[in-house]
Amino acid sequence: MKNKGFTLIELIGVIIIMGLLIMIVFPATVKLMKDNDTKKYGYYYDLVVEAAELYANKRKDDLGGVEGTGCIDDVTLSDLIKEDLIKKFEDEEITCGSPSEFVNIEDLGIIASDYVDVRIKNNKGNISSEVSLVCVKGRKLVYSNLVEKTGTCSKYVAVAKNTLVEQVAKIAKTTDDNVNYFVAGNTNNNYVWYSGKLWRIIGYNKTDKTVKLITDEVVSMVSYDVAYSNYSESNISYWLNSEFIKSLKNPDVYLVDSKWNFTTVTNTNKPANTNLTTSKVGLINAYEYNKIKGFLNISQNWWLLSRYSNTNAWYVNSSNTATNNTVANFYGVRPSIVLKANISYMTGSEGTKENPYRLAGDNSANPGTNLNTRYAGEYVNFSGNKYRIVSTNKDYTRLILMNNLSVGNIQYHYQNDNYSAMTTIGAFLNTNWYQELSEEEKAKLFTADFCTTKILPTISQTKACPNSDVINVTVGLPKLGDMFTTANSSGEYWTLSPADRLEEKKPRVNVVTPNGIISQKYIEEVSGIRPVINISSNVTIKGGAGTNESPYILN
Repeated sequence: MKNKGFTLIELIGVIIIMGLLIMIVFPATVKLMKDNDTKKYGYYYDLVVEAAELYANKRKDDLGGVEGTGCIDDVTLSDLIKEDLIKKFEDEEITCGSPSEFVNIEDLGIIASDYVDVRIKNNKGNISSEVSLVCVKGRKLVYSNLVEKTGTCSKYVAVAKNTLVEQVAKIAKTTDDNVNYFVAGNTNNNYVWYSGKLWRIIGYNKTDKTVKLITDEVVSMVSYDVAYSNYSESNISYWLNSEFIKSLKNPDVYLVDSKWNFTTVTNTNKPANTNLTTSKVGLINAYEYNKIKGFLNISQNWWLLSRYSNTNAWYVNSSNTATNNTVANFYGVRPSIVLKANISYMTGSEGTKENPYRLAGDNSANPGTNLNTRYAGEYVNFSGNKYRIVSTNKDYTRLILMNNLSVGNIQYHYQNDNYSAMTTIGAFLNTNWYQELSEEEKAKLFTADFCTTKILPTISQTKACPNSDVINVTVGLPKLGDMFTTANSSGEYWTLSPADRLEEKKPRVNVVTPNGIISQKYIEEVSGIRPVINISSNVTIKGGAGTNESPYILN
């Protein structure tokens, strides 16, 4: 029998049937593929949300903690990738309009070569290079879903609650060039609590929405140097941005790298932008002080940023007048910082001295927290007396007594200019005073090194303390350049820092006076004493808020 092939009519019929089948099946297939894509992208999005929640839990202190309410900056994909919470993936099929309408990843601060393949579709079907901002509200992690259009694509952006800049706008008193607004006069509702220190709001930048602060008190006493040709190379600049900055909570999260104007001026008019330096911490200049005054006056001597000449700089004297003096003097330092835009504060804080604005994420310690994880400036109750944290490290927390030790009418003098447990003051503190502590209090103390070098740290001297100047004692004294080695209401007091000897070569020691200057006394003279102690790293906090009104109580 002869095989017979398809006729032309049969072939056409098969093609028609196949075409009809394709017409029936193809839409269903496309729909299935789209549904799968939607599920896949939804799965990707859910993974990112889950990663953001993990990130938020890890950074809950920055987000106000479980007790707080507030927001931080955008949680970006790059943040989650850097924390190894999500991985890159490649999927060129994700579209959002034309490729030119994609969110520009580089504009979002993401390095294209590293993250160019990171594209996430959110649950609305849009490209999302950023997930929604993580906030804390009512003890639960929530998301703010404000959407900002970028071309035909959408991205989630930060929405801060209770922003500090909104409050500043209400209390700003004078303006300058419609950009920088100053808070002036006798303002009493511009207090901010941050990193264990009380600050005052001094203004804000209308364009950048940033807020400028200055400490409400002198935090240390430092000299510019023997000459002052460049603030950015001075001892004060070095101290602020190598030592003081260590006492701040997450400066990269809260602070802006700001420009500080140290142009030479012989009056308090607005300076030209001749000499600028960029750093996170600086000082206010003579012009800014002249615009504000009022609440900045504390009847102590403290440095301003402005240079007066190669040998002199501006400062505010104890009569609250801006003037100038030699840069070799040790005057007070009041650091200034600029908070990032949309920094929020905790609900319930009012900006008063008794209830200052407390920045979201900058919480007091919970019971059981190790004291050495806290910040310089916070207050601690020990043996019935109030102390302040000077510094912390892995072994101990260094504290200084708020005021001079009360020992009746007795004032103790040095035996020589080298403090030790054998000299008059050292023997009294490490024997008599120490023995008055309870056994439980003694067990909390840590014997540690103190440095008796004249001045540290400076640019011109090595950071390390020479071995010949290291003493190991349980109770010491403050050293020039230490935090909160400043004027106090109970009179002058000795420091560990020897002074230059005069022509007769008699030993002298630096003392801090009530009006905030450094003076020198011969060792035969008398002065007050402020003990400095070290609390062991295993000591935890039992209660209190770390403030002046509610100091930490130790376990």
